[in-house]
Amino acid sequence: MIARTILEARIAEVREALRRARLLRHLAVAFVLGILIRGSFLIAAIYGHHVPQRIDRWSMLGLIALGLIAWLKGRRNIWSDRDIARIIETKHPVLDSLLLTAIDHEPQATEPTTFLHERLIDQALARAATQNWPITVANKPYTRALAAAWIAVIAFVATDVALRLNGPNHKSKVVNQKPASSAKATVFTATLTPGDTEVERGSRLIIEACFTGPVPADATLVVSEADGKIRDRLPMRLTVDEQVFGGLISKVDRDTKYHVEFANQKSQQHTITVFDYPALVRADVIVTPPAYTNLPAKETKNTLKVTALEGSDIVWHIKVNKPLTAAELYGEDKSVIELKPSAADATLLTGTMKAEKSQKYRLHLVDEADRANKNPSWFTVTVQTNQLAKIEVVFPKRDLQVSSIQELPVEAKVSDDLGVTKSGAVFSINGNSKEIIFKHATTAPQKKQEVRADLVLEKEKAEPRQLVSYYLWAEDTGPKGEVRRNMSEMFFADVRHFEDIFREMEAPPGEPGKPKPKSDKLVDLVKQIVNATWKIIRDTNAGRVIEAATPDIDVVHQSVGIALEQVKEGMEEAEDSEIKQALTEAWKALKDAEPPLQQASAEKKRSPLNQALTFEQTALEWLHRAQSREHQVMRQNSPPKPGEAQQANKNQLMDLELKQKDQRYEEEKAATEEQTAEQQENLQVLNRLKELARRQEALAEKMKELQNQMAKAKTEEEKQELDNQLKRLQAEQEQLLRDVDDLKERMEKPDNAANMAEAKEQLDQTREKVMEAAEKLKEDKLTEAANAATRAQRELEKMQEDFRQKTSKKFADEMKQVRQQARDAAEKQKQIIESLENQKDASNEIEKGLQNAAQ
Repeated sequence: MIARTILEARIAEVREALRRARLLRHLAVAFVLGILIRGSFLIAAIYGHHVPQRIDRWSMLGLIALGLIAWLKGRRNIWSDRDIARIIETKHPVLDSLLLTAIDHEPQATEPTTFLHERLIDQALARAATQNWPITVANKPYTRALAAAWIAVIAFVATDVALRLNGPNHKSKVVNQKPASSAKATVFTATLTPGDTEVERGSRLIIEACFTGPVPADATLVVSEADGKIRDRLPMRLTVDEQVFGGLISKVDRDTKYHVEFANQKSQQHTITVFDYPALVRADVIVTPPAYTNLPAKETKNTLKVTALEGSDIVWHIKVNKPLTAAELYGEDKSVIELKPSAADATLLTGTMKAEKSQKYRLHLVDEADRANKNPSWFTVTVQTNQLAKIEVVFPKRDLQVSSIQELPVEAKVSDDLGVTKSGAVFSINGNSKEIIFKHATTAPQKKQEVRADLVLEKEKAEPRQLVSYYLWAEDTGPKGEVRRNMSEMFFADVRHFEDIFREMEAPPGEPGKPKPKSDKLVDLVKQIVNATWKIIRDTNAGRVIEAATPDIDVVHQSVGIALEQVKEGMEEAEDSEIKQALTEAWKALKDAEPPLQQASAEKKRSPLNQALTFEQTALEWLHRAQSREHQVMRQNSPPKPGEAQQANKNQLMDLELKQKDQRYEEEKAATEEQTAEQQENLQVLNRLKELARRQEALAEKMKELQNQMAKAKTEEEKQELDNQLKRLQAEQEQLLRDVDDLKERMEKPDNAANMAEAKEQLDQTREKVMEAAEKLKEDKLTEAANAATRAQRELEKMQEDFRQKTSKKFADEMKQVRQQARDAAEKQKQIIESLENQKDASNEIEKGLQNAAQ
């Protein structure tokens, strides 16, 4: 149980704190005993009594043994969990034996934990979180023990130093000393550690001089260049064992020699050889798209991320800090990309790969001493497939009702990751198809091309109750150089009668709407069948396997059977001969659609679907002809749900809206507040740009400030600290460059590429400024780096403002369109109300005339 483990950990913390206090007390006692022994020797020396050196040494060994025993005894654990719990309960009476009860009722390992025990543990943990047992229970004993230990240590060291100063071997004693002229110089023997060694460039190194026999009063570490020129002289300090002097070389950045000087003597000279771990300096990448794209190769400098089209050739040029014996990129799928050194420069490695799938690669480097890179860098390769051309329908985005003398306008935007070669629209009316080719050159990659077409229905001799179906298409180049065509969804325009009648009626109390007429439901069903068949044709044309679409074909086939039954019922109920004839023709067309659907499902072929679609469209047109020209429009307080009444005439209802002004304004407000996925993504990018601009501004200010501080630095310590700050700035600027690459990768995603193509080009230009600042920092050119960083900051701010205006303008245009639709609806509502009032007045006049005639 996790709670029980946490409680045990809390108790263990208290036990550990008490154990440390006990250890310090034992050590303090040991040092006190040492003070007594060394103090007795000191008193004897002061009164002139000689203490034999053998006794002095044995006493020191005894004290060391005593200290070791005290240390081992102090480290022992003498408290059980119950003992610790009792101590905690004593310190915190408010626990009221809660902790002891939780420990005493601890179940065995094989026994299940009871609810009561879990409750006790939870309450104990709650108290532990507020009472901080290690501090409240053990802090005071530990502090006291620590103070006692330090006092004992200081007193022991002072006693020992005093003893040595007053001992018979101290150099200040002149008793029985021979004249200096006849004294023989003391020879000191020192062994230096680590001797000849290798260290990483820029690291610290501790030098120890261990003396065997006599120990000099002081020692100096002499650091020299490789040619023997003295670079620095560093004082060394005697360590606690009084036989070893220690010194520190704070930074070893090149090959160095060193030795130690003492009492007009010096030790043997040793050599420090510096080395560097293999490390990445910079990585550039060249991406060559496949030949069928006719796109030029693109080079990106100083990056670890690359986005490439599937089938592209990727060449990495990786600069390392020194020649290597082995280098490779190791993929997540365990694939290996060998990196080969250039003939002209052994530190420039080249690796090639084919863009086949997205994955990460880890950089492995090995030098001649079998040293590997300490922190391997990760390279990210994002492979994008050749997407079909995108079609964004601008107007109309829904089915319409039109008159036979007006124009049917169609507006859209087409784009493609490689460029749209051709686009157009196909209209079908009365069994005939008309294709309109949009006039435009091959579009630039990811650039949206606005296209428009107008179908003059009068020229096409459109008749009322005919159905116009239409869709848009766009062609691009496929992975094998083939021409691919993508098609939009199919839309319908119903040619209405001029004399269609719309009558206003009140909704029955308690009813949200009137049930939809059977004819309208039947039209909706067949329209869904047509759309489903068209979607299967479109998807299979775009690359979907026909076998995967077979279940969908079967569903369409079943739906056709249901529609046939409903049409048959309508034929039996129809009283008007014209409507009955139209339903009969619709039934025949649907019946003719069944064999092609069966063939497509059985033989797994796509071609029969086109024939089935033709029959379905014919049936839909006949069903439109069978509809009544008189419509009743009902007012209701709640917006209609999908599939509710008046769906066949929803365009007129959307325009009329009768007297529902409040509802119209509520819908407009809801549309204003709604955020699409695209708007949310734009907001994320905008926030990222703002953050990058702010960070770049802060880095530019730091560069300028650091430059001023370097100009004023005088001491070596100040220069060293400023050098460390410069390295941190370099790392921060490099990280900023990596974050810019992350944002660029986000903009290159298929969902964002078309909408952010312009912003991505701006980011590419801004990235050059960010990279320039990073490179100038590496070269220690702070002035140029600060200028480049300032330019990058301004570019990011400008890009942020441009992107904000573009996205806000697009959103404003959408809101403007909503408001215009609301105004148009209000105007049409007014016209229809006036028409209804005129009809009512005319009806009253006729009724009055009839009454007069009757009289």
